[in-house]
Amino acid sequence: MVQKEVAERILVKDGKESLLSLSVKAYGKPEIIRSVNKKFFSPPPKVDSAIIKISEISDKFFRENRISEKKFFEILRKAFQQKRKMLRHSLKLPKSDFGMSDFGMRRPEELSLEDWAEISLYFIGD
Repeated sequence: MVQKEVAERILVKDGKESLLSLSVKAYGKPEIIRSVNKKFFSPPPKVDSAIIKISEISDKFFRENRISEKKFFEILRKAFQQKRKMLRHSLKLPKSDFGMSDFGMRRPEELSLEDWAEISLYFIGD
């Protein structure tokens, strides 16, 4: 059980990924089971809660994409430290084809888990 707002951020209700949402999705499939109104707690908190379920928990994403978990999260953390910057600036990408590609011109929160797999492979391949 987490704050409802956190559950919605994990499930990306606003269309913006976060380090948290990508981390959870890398290991499983999150879903909100139900909302819990604040009135059911004593003393009542200021916010509602939500019960989330993460199914199919595994490291399958990393195995299938042949990505090191450690490297993947190093890249994610570095990019999300400056999440409002374009990726080519936050990751200090050279003005190569990759740096100027669609990925390089986007912000970390705009990229899907699959995009991050591709970006990770670029860095690991060096």
